[in-house]
Amino acid sequence: RLQLHQRGCVQSLLGREDGRRAVGEQLGLTLDLEHGSVIQNRKDARETLALDPIEAALFLMDPQRGAVPVVDAVGADHLDLMGTSFGAPLAVQWAARPPESVDHLILYGGWVDGSRIGDPAGRQHVMGLIRAYWGLGSDLLADIYVPDADSATRSAYARYQRESASPETAAALLALAYSVDLEHVLPTVPTPALVLHRDGDRAVPVEQGRALAAGLPSARFVELQGRSHLPAVGDTTAVVRPIRRFLGRADKLQLLPRLPELEFVV
Repeated sequence: RLQLHQRGCVQSLLGREDGRRAVGEQLGLTLDLEHGSVIQNRKDARETLALDPIEAALFLMDPQRGAVPVVDAVGADHLDLMGTSFGAPLAVQWAARPPESVDHLILYGGWVDGSRIGDPAGRQHVMGLIRAYWGLGSDLLADIYVPDADSATRSAYARYQRESASPETAAALLALAYSVDLEHVLPTVPTPALVLHRDGDRAVPVEQGRALAAGLPSARFVELQGRSHLPAVGDTTAVVRPIRRFLGRADKLQLLPRLPELEFVV
């Protein structure tokens, strides 16, 4: 099984190794790949990141350059693919690739049209703040992405953003998110899909989640309660349970032996 996440300003708390492993085990995934770790292990990607943040962002969105070599390396002929946040457009693009290799497509917090995330003035304000004052910008992103988290978690998330990306790269990733347009790609995806979105998502309006499901030929939409964009914050059971059912896993969740420790880490 393969799970793709985006690194940088849209990276979730699942970027932590223990968190990725925990959610992967709950979902029954045998391989949980955080997309940023791919580029950290590729010399050409490191050079790209050092040279041009726009090119680095485009690298992350190109399955042929980023994820395909990894899937080929592990010899995965078929996979269940999950994309969260910016990983959702990436997963859609992957599932549209011939030959058909995705058995189940799971999209959380995704969107069809990036130009409908906020208004033009608001988007420019956020990117300008990130470029000029990355400290304030990362705090703003924490308030947008994890409003339901406590203050310590929001502070840790803001710090994680600053450590994960330069202000130029963070702004470039946001600009790329705003440029996404999947309208003509969605009808070409034959894979059974599950689309999840929180009704009060402050980063991406729930209308975009509905549009994502409506545009896919075989998709089911699940609207969840909550404001946080990241699946690891808020009611995580409500996120995990429909995914397990969609994948044919047992409905009853088994608690991990290290759950208290993992909760402390998060």
